[in-house]
Amino acid sequence: MAEAYICSLSKVQRHAEICKEINRLYEQKNHDYGDSFHQTFVEEGMAMARIRLGDKLSRFKTLSRGCEQKVNDESIRDTLIDLANYAIMTVLEMEVAEDVAN
Repeated sequence: MAEAYICSLSKVQRHAEICKEINRLYEQKNHDYGDSFHQTFVEEGMAMARIRLGDKLSRFKTLSRGCEQKVNDESIRDTLIDLANYAIMTVLEMEVAEDVAN
């Protein structure tokens, strides 16, 4: 029982570390790209978020199946981090839209 708790605690800590990494990447990309996700979300709404998430999910499927890649600049891990970021960014935009509506 104690081992399960320790393993669970270390997973919780690792989760927090990965979330910090996701946030750092978001900050860097938001700096480099400007707030393009927000701007496009305002113009296109959830359709844009579905497309970006769908593209990343397709990339994950391709990479995880071990298909030969001609462009090798993105790992499965990178793709999943991007997917998580797009999901969080979509939640942020939903919150902004809700605040504006109220």
